[in-house]
Amino acid sequence: YVMNITEEYKSYCEENNINFKIDGNIKSYDETTLFCPAGMQQFKSFFKDENHKGTISNIQSCLRLNDIDEIGDGTHLLYFNMIGFFSFRDLSVPQAIDYWMGFLKRIGITPDYITIHPDRPEWSKFYDKYGVEVRLDEECIWSDGEIGGYCTEFYKDDIEIGNIVNPLGTCIDVGFG
Repeated sequence: YVMNITEEYKSYCEENNINFKIDGNIKSYDETTLFCPAGMQQFKSFFKDENHKGTISNIQSCLRLNDIDEIGDGTHLLYFNMIGFFSFRDLSVPQAIDYWMGFLKRIGITPDYITIHPDRPEWSKFYDKYGVEVRLDEECIWSDGEIGGYCTEFYKDDIEIGNIVNPLGTCIDVGFG
């Protein structure tokens, strides 16, 4: 049996009543980049609209030119499909963590450790039930230049495999890939 991550993620989202779509377009969704660098790019208006509420998921094809200097170091790819999960004033950070830890368990991945920003020590308790080491990291902040927030990052074999960002303190932006 060879696991198809796309099908597993699609099924997991549907089982949890989260709308899911696959987007193979690498064209930019706004004027800030030439190509789509992250799954969240097409949802920027939802993050900014304080009245928009909901949760969606996707697998977005991405072309990361801003990482070009790191391509080939074993941790960065130029082209990849990002597994995404976005909640706009709907789910909390602990709910997003539970969702992702559930998906990782489903596909047989246990993170070696998780990082959180020192300004968010309360996030550590959200991982207690998973028995995963939590480390403090001052760099656990993510921004695309317009939208950003504190994040928690997941590591396997000392490679970041994904993160959960808390944009604007009210939303969730998850990217794995």
